[in-house]
Amino acid sequence: MSPDTLLTICIPSYNRGPRVYSLVLFLAGILGDRLGTDVEILVANNCSTDDTEALLAPLCRPGLRVHTHAAHYPSAEENIFNSLELCTGRYVWFHGDDDIPTAEGIELLMDNIRSDAADIFCFNSAMINSWGEAVNSGILPINRPYLDVDAAASAQVLGFTFYMAGITNLVFRRDIVDKETAYRAYRLQPIYSHVAWVYVSFRGKRMRIVNYPLVHYRMSVHETVDHFRNYAKKHNISDHMIWGFGMVRLLAFMVDEGALTPAEVGRIVDLRPDGSRVSLVVATMQRMYEQLMASVARAEERSKVPYEEFVRARDFLYRVDPMSFDLLRVLEELYRIGEHPKSRARIAEIRESFCRMLHAQDREVLYRLFFAGQAYGYHIYRCLTGYVAISPQRLREREEILRWADPLESVPYAFCDADRNVLIARIEAYVKARGNAAESDPTDRNPEAAHLLHSISSTLHGINHTTHSAVEIYRQSSAASRVLWKVFARIVRKLRRLG
Repeated sequence: MSPDTLLTICIPSYNRGPRVYSLVLFLAGILGDRLGTDVEILVANNCSTDDTEALLAPLCRPGLRVHTHAAHYPSAEENIFNSLELCTGRYVWFHGDDDIPTAEGIELLMDNIRSDAADIFCFNSAMINSWGEAVNSGILPINRPYLDVDAAASAQVLGFTFYMAGITNLVFRRDIVDKETAYRAYRLQPIYSHVAWVYVSFRGKRMRIVNYPLVHYRMSVHETVDHFRNYAKKHNISDHMIWGFGMVRLLAFMVDEGALTPAEVGRIVDLRPDGSRVSLVVATMQRMYEQLMASVARAEERSKVPYEEFVRARDFLYRVDPMSFDLLRVLEELYRIGEHPKSRARIAEIRESFCRMLHAQDREVLYRLFFAGQAYGYHIYRCLTGYVAISPQRLREREEILRWADPLESVPYAFCDADRNVLIARIEAYVKARGNAAESDPTDRNPEAAHLLHSISSTLHGINHTTHSAVEIYRQSSAASRVLWKVFARIVRKLRRLG
């Protein structure tokens, strides 16, 4: 290959000959004359026992290679790590053999590579199921065409076990990653080791999140769960080890390597396939609980945890988030019961206590982690692009606003700015100009009307809550009350016109 090759598309594969064959034909057609100059395609064949080699051999030419490893690697991660040294491009794209690339996404990728826009690109790929049916049009909640961010900060949006685990979504500089770092993570836990590898390698580097699908990312929750269960049985580990104590190993590795601080680990928000979000730390503690419960309540031998490992995980999570203390104390009591079977009567109480605390934390942790104070009645939260301030009248929409990596400004309901001080100054200027803090209710400029509506609200609903809007109260009222509301609404409108 030319020393000026910009991109290697590396396709690690095992026993999927026909699928890889169709993928290579499609990619070659998109690339055209660039194949062999700007771009190369490399199929990393993990000693497939099917007809992969025979199918692909006629397609080989300058810029399109098939390499069969000397020995079979037992995991997809090892196939990836050992294929890195075979790549010649400035950037590497490890392409899943069952994912479907988009022609426009590849063009956009090449434009970004030529302009040296970043060291690592993360594309907002669409998701499909096993049969190719569309699940969503984009995994990541992003508004802007692209975001240029620091890789460490991106963890609060990109997460760990879902989006980042799909390495097809990522394209990165080959000279920044190395096999030695990859294997240090792999020896701690093979599954998800490539995610830790990426975060460690790109700390402080330029990351661009591109709001465009590079591929249709194939994902089947049931197949994935079955795969991991089979993996756990084969390696005689707990079904929950990968996401619990094993996850702590990888997170601690990233902290030790300087990829993330303990506080940054605490702010990792994991996406789920259904679009919901969860604190990775809370999810990890839940899996630790499940493993300990299997060990203690069901005496499952492969779920037993050495005491040294439990202590390391506990102490690491103390460093990451002090709010984990209560949950970890319950886990410690559960662990002790495993050592003293006479205490087994406490298991039911522990289960109830842990689940109650977990539910409370899971519901509020995302707001707590990113809360950055108040100003003039506005609640301020950190986001990937800086800060967003939400008016009290819009707090019920907080979850929808904060799920976006880059919330959109909608004055006066939401102010956004990269700098917190500038944000507060803008809110202050707005409040002074309007003469009232965080005003957004239509009656804010007429105190008498607001007082009247508040009195009516208390009478009709028994609610003493000053921030209910007339619309919300109207929606919740009985038919008779709604008639009264229409009368009073007319009065309010007249008062506003007079005001």
